[in-house]
Amino acid sequence: MQNLISTLNQIVTSLKMPAVILSSIAIIIGAYHLILGGQEGKQKAKGWFIGGGVGLIIILLATEISNYIARQTGQPF
Repeated sequence: MQNLISTLNQIVTSLKMPAVILSSIAIIIGAYHLILGGQEGKQKAKGWFIGGGVGLIIILLATEISNYIARQTGQPF
């Protein structure tokens, strides 16, 4: 059990930085569409903003869930 928790925590931790970067890129693309896209760009921007925000929330929650499970089982991080 300790190996499984440790492995999952390492996977989540290693995916955190790329996910934050990709989420930031999605928000930047949304801003580009919002500024230069006119009326159609506003619709596209909403999708990019929602996708970037949801992705960021998911990866941050995954990190916290992983840490919570490790704490509850008494395993080191």
